Amino acid sequence: MLQQAAGLAALALKGLSCVATWGDQSAGASGVQPDGDDRVTASPGGGAPRATEAKPAHVLVASAPCRDRQLTLTLTLSGAGGEGRGELLGLIATVAAGALDCLLTRSLVDAS
Repeated sequence: MLQQAAGLAALALKGLSCVATWGDQSAGASGVQPDGDDRVTASPGGGAPRATEAKPAHVLVASAPCRDRQLTLTLTLSGAGGEGRGELLGLIATVAAGALDCLLTRSLVDAS
C-alpha cells in the first residue's frame, strides 16, 4: 500500500521521487519516466537509469492519520512546488491512509 501511494504521488504530481511512511515502515517510488525524459541518464557501471537535475529541488510533505500513527508522503519536486500540489498531496495521503485502514481492518477480520 505504501509503495502504491508513493508511486501515485510521484507520477500524478510529476515529482522526482516520493517516500511514504507509516510508523516504522516505508516505501519509495520514482516519478522519473525513462521514455523520452531527457533528465534520465545511464548510471555509471551500466546500472539502472538515474535522474540528473541542475535545478534546485522543492520538498512537499503531507500527512493523514491512520490508526495510532500518521501516514506521511514526502514528495521531491524539480524546481518550484507549483500551485495546488500540496493540496493534492494531502488528498493522496488521506485516501492512502483510509485504504490502509481498510486493509488492516480486513486482515484482522480475516484472521479471526
